[in-house]
Amino acid sequence: MDNKNMEIYNRVRTAPEEALRKIEGGKLKGKSDINPMWRIATLTEIFGPAGQGWYIDVIRKWTESAPDGETKAFVDINLYVKYEGEWSKPIHGTGGSTLLSIRTTGSELNDEAFKMAYTDAISVACKSLGMAADVYWASGASKYGSPSQGKVPVQQPRSPGKPELTPESVKWLPSVTQAMKLDIPNDELIRRITSKYTLSEENITLLLKQSNRLPQAIRS
Repeated sequence: MDNKNMEIYNRVRTAPEEALRKIEGGKLKGKSDINPMWRIATLTEIFGPAGQGWYIDVIRKWTESAPDGETKAFVDINLYVKYEGEWSKPIHGTGGSTLLSIRTTGSELNDEAFKMAYTDAISVACKSLGMAADVYWASGASKYGSPSQGKVPVQQPRSPGKPELTPESVKWLPSVTQAMKLDIPNDELIRRITSKYTLSEENITLLLKQSNRLPQAIRS
């Protein structure tokens, strides 16, 4: 029997080849970049036109100064979709990008940083729907069978080393509580936590936010 709860997930889990671009350099070298317009097209195909079948609320925008002098831009959004005639609860996403880069020749301002952070936030929210799940699993249908089988790939065991810290981890709340109590800079806090755990950039931002260590939002 088909699992109705997986209906949307299985419809959006595979991104077409034309929507993927191999990243050639940087820390993400070898991974795939997903064309953001594919997400917009998929949301529209599944739920209807923007503003009628789905819409996005920008909750806040803010910046964070990095220890190296760079400035990062962040955007919080809520995505809402209409499914079977009813609007969903908010589907949250946080995105980030570099606003001010430090180069050997001086500083460089990115005037599209908030737009890039907004696009990134949409991608994070869309992950909750299963959008491009096969790319994020880094496995693809060839290893786990056709997506039409309706099965979620089994995550491969992690290599021995630091455990991953996520909001679902037993250690997450104690880590947030400790972060609230420690009177140290954010970069030192992150250094201490990442010496014991593996965290994604998204979860680092979330931990800082939940421990009230991020500055007041800068709203546009």
